[in-house]
Amino acid sequence: MKRRLLISPRANQDIDEQFAYLAEENFATAVQFYDAAFQTFDDLLLRPFKGSSREFAHPELADLRLWFVQGLKNV
Repeated sequence: MKRRLLISPRANQDIDEQFAYLAEENFATAVQFYDAAFQTFDDLLLRPFKGSSREFAHPELADLRLWFVQGLKNV
């Protein structure tokens, strides 16, 4: 079964806002961020249990894992 990536409207807005913020200073960095974010999403589709599990008080977040965007160089 092929997994699908569903990005919530709020998450999509966050990505767009981060892109715009970065683009104000350096468009190439903004593109690098965008590409790295979606490459990381693709990676997570292939390895959904990647990352560190976290404990949250809210039961709907019980299976949430933390994984950072990979491949973004420090600028």
